[in-house]
Amino acid sequence: MYRVVFTFEVDAGSVDEYLRLTREQIKPYWEEHGCEAYDIFANDAEPTKFLKIMIFKDADSMRRSLGLTKTEPECQRIIGLFRTYARNPQSATYVLRT
Repeated sequence: MYRVVFTFEVDAGSVDEYLRLTREQIKPYWEEHGCEAYDIFANDAEPTKFLKIMIFKDADSMRRSLGLTKTEPECQRIIGLFRTYARNPQSATYVLRT
């Protein structure tokens, strides 16, 4: 299993709208395009800070799914939605070892 983990912030006045768009558009898009799970976690102490975890079954499915960013206009639109709200995004890829 591969996990792509993001940390980011959303402006306080935009949190509800970001979460609504994520539920309605962003999460379904990725889960229909090779992502096994797409989960957003809010920091309990600082509710404008978020952790996003995208789970893929293997490296090939992750590369195929994330490769859509270069070829598919709908994917570019979905990424644009995320970028509209996410501030200071950081990401890393992790591989399940146990």
